[in-house]
Amino acid sequence: MAEWRSFFPEGLGIPCAASIADDTTIYVSGVGGHAMDGSISEDTADQTRQSLAIIADLLAREGSSLDEVVWMQPYVVDIADAEAVAAVISETFGDAPPASGAMVGNVALAEPRMKMELQVTARRGAKRVRVQ
Repeated sequence: MAEWRSFFPEGLGIPCAASIADDTTIYVSGVGGHAMDGSISEDTADQTRQSLAIIADLLAREGSSLDEVVWMQPYVVDIADAEAVAAVISETFGDAPPASGAMVGNVALAEPRMKMELQVTARRGAKRVRVQ
């Protein structure tokens, strides 16, 4: 049976792990765009960049990176912000992005300052390659 490592830092404030991983797969829980000091930008694109930076740090804890992300689920509070989130995702992942669920809009997130949230799954050793 595989051992799953559950990263649950003190003071996380939610009843689930920030990430959980075994030897092949890493799941990262929903991540908003908070800075380390708890502040959060009012700009959706900035929140998305910060969210991806936090996700990159969580993956790095497990010896992985954004390069190994194979699945993403984006959420936006206001569907009008979907374009800003999509632009940052494109800027981050280039021409071989991970698979994704539909951009889910008009959701209520737990923190009222959050305009977006991302969840990802990474596969160790994965290399996304664009095919036609």
